[in-house]
Amino acid sequence: MDFQFIFLALVIPVFTAIILWFWFKHETVWWEFLIPFAASIIVILIFKYTAEWSRTRDIEYWGGSVINTEYYEDWNEYIHQTCTCCCDKDGNNCTTYDCSYVSYHSEYWKITGSNGENIRISKQQYELLVKKFNNKVFVDLHRGYYTNDGDKYVSTWDKNKETLEPIITVHFYENRVQVSNSVFNYPEVKEKDVKQYKLYEYPEIYDNYKQKCILGVGDSTQILAERKFQILNSELGHKKEVKVFVLLYQNLPIRTAELQESYWKGGNKNEFIVCIGIDDKMNVKWCKPFSWSEVAEPKIRTRNFVQKQDKLNLSELSDFLYKELDDNFIRKQFKEFSYLSVEPTTEQTIDAFIITLVVNIICSFIVIKNDITEIN
Repeated sequence: MDFQFIFLALVIPVFTAIILWFWFKHETVWWEFLIPFAASIIVILIFKYTAEWSRTRDIEYWGGSVINTEYYEDWNEYIHQTCTCCCDKDGNNCTTYDCSYVSYHSEYWKITGSNGENIRISKQQYELLVKKFNNKVFVDLHRGYYTNDGDKYVSTWDKNKETLEPIITVHFYENRVQVSNSVFNYPEVKEKDVKQYKLYEYPEIYDNYKQKCILGVGDSTQILAERKFQILNSELGHKKEVKVFVLLYQNLPIRTAELQESYWKGGNKNEFIVCIGIDDKMNVKWCKPFSWSEVAEPKIRTRNFVQKQDKLNLSELSDFLYKELDDNFIRKQFKEFSYLSVEPTTEQTIDAFIITLVVNIICSFIVIKNDITEIN
């Protein structure tokens, strides 16, 4: 059943027209019979595209870095304004008065990212970045102020990798694969499998623009490796439009990675995801990368690289992936899947019929109750 089935709701205005003809013929002129049809078509089309959009909308995470951070001081301005009131019923003899006021603008802090992002941050975050970048420049904004002239201060990153501040932002795109019954579709993963195999959800954005890259418990070197993957996602996210996640599974079979791939529907179009099975001592048991990348070789070479390690070394993996993805990763363009059909849910189909029925009832009521009648 696809969205064409929803158009069967057009049988409703057919029955509406029959009812109007047999029971309210004298209250209805010929062109009013067309109103339920026109209204139903408009409603169905709006419903079709809205429902399709809601089912195919997906998000991806873009990596970048903070270019600068800014502090805007609070300030105020005087707004000159004249108001009118107390007019008579004809709009004459009005009274005008001065209703000018002072508009206050509070202080705020923001960052600008390498992908053009502008994100509000807290005062504490701003101060930490100023300390990290080790510079602060005063900028006079030359505002037309009232009593308080607010200016700004800018701290700029010097492009030193040691002081790089990673940034992650969320972006929306159309993903027809996730809801299409096609050869690309992945089987649904049962809730019991999610718990049994300890499958991961996507990590949340925290502190406005941060996100973890390595999911799962590793060893004491994981903090350093996390930083290296953050830098990888920042630099290659901007350059190659790639986002890397490393998922660690302790004492679980390789089927876990297959279920994770199904659970995440193959990942987002810009992702390169490396699933690694380890034991209690961080010894590598298996590795399975997955990605929509146009080139398959990075997945094969990454799997071989990890499986050659006796004990998992995430820092070495980061160094390997940086060069491998910089050289070979090609982001998938999901517009290639625009031909895939998207089926509505049962609830959406029922809603389409109910809404169309309600619209026809309203149209019929208007047609019957208006002053336009058939002239015999």
